[in-house]
Amino acid sequence: MAHTHHSFSIELASVYGIDVAIVIHHLQHWIGFNIRTAKNRHDGRTWMFQKISDICAHFPYLSEDRVRDILDILCDGKTRKMKKAKYHPILIRGNYNKHKFDKTNWYAFIDEEQWVSQIPVTKREISRSEAGDVPQAIGRCPATIPDTKTETKPDTKRVNDRSVPLSKVEKKKTRPKTQKVDHTKRLDRDQLHLFKAITALGGPGATKADPQEVTYWLLSLKTGGTERVREVLEFYHQECAKSQIDNIGGWMRWALDNGKKPANEHEERNKRFAEEMAAQYPFVELTAKYVKVNGKYFGTEQYFYHLPEEGFRQRLEAQILKTKQFDEEIA
Repeated sequence: MAHTHHSFSIELASVYGIDVAIVIHHLQHWIGFNIRTAKNRHDGRTWMFQKISDICAHFPYLSEDRVRDILDILCDGKTRKMKKAKYHPILIRGNYNKHKFDKTNWYAFIDEEQWVSQIPVTKREISRSEAGDVPQAIGRCPATIPDTKTETKPDTKRVNDRSVPLSKVEKKKTRPKTQKVDHTKRLDRDQLHLFKAITALGGPGATKADPQEVTYWLLSLKTGGTERVREVLEFYHQECAKSQIDNIGGWMRWALDNGKKPANEHEERNKRFAEEMAAQYPFVELTAKYVKVNGKYFGTEQYFYHLPEEGFRQRLEAQILKTKQFDEEIA
């Protein structure tokens, strides 16, 4: 988290509640920044796009369900559980993503003039926004983010007074420092190897995967964690490495959500062989992941399709032969 303090409009908090007011302020900042830098302009509106998980990264005290309810309130006037609208909507949703598999929502204010002040952009704001800082100002989005720290020493030169021109030395001292975030501190050796492989994907001109998002994929149980990410990476090298993918992060999200994994040719051949055995012997039973041999003497034996093809066939045939012989003797 870039800052230890978050701010909100008292007026908005009295109407919507503190959580909603904080998210409104977050949207005001980024849509206001896009207005002043002439970015993300579509259908006569200025938009910002961000996944719910990324918004939660800015506000760790808000859950994904709470952020989803807040966005529903701002867009629809109610949450999914409410029968009737309780608030007047101030946002609209859109989708201007380059790829169909990218379902990230875009947001714009219905009335930009009412909710976002159009102040010329400054170099300081650009540098802090590129660094990923969260806006701290109260109310409408300002041109710069004010410093909320209290100065304990008297300022005899009045350096922070904008009515007094700053010297080159003073400007250099007051320039904000951009801190790089290391997203690999919580990863083990195996996860770090996958992290480097994924963030390196993509040809010239392609949008690389976001390091923070890659870390989330590797550590989150919702996405399947390390093993699931490994499967998607193998699927990429097997099926998509030769094709040109413009947005690696969007493609990874699509592959994770749709259960993509590398093809296992010998698994398919093992299934076909098991089907042939089941057609010949009534005590051979097929399931989705393995084949069962139900014997009166030996009991039930299971053989998974993902086993190496040669070993799978030999073990299955041997078990079928033993079961057939002993069952006939018992009979």
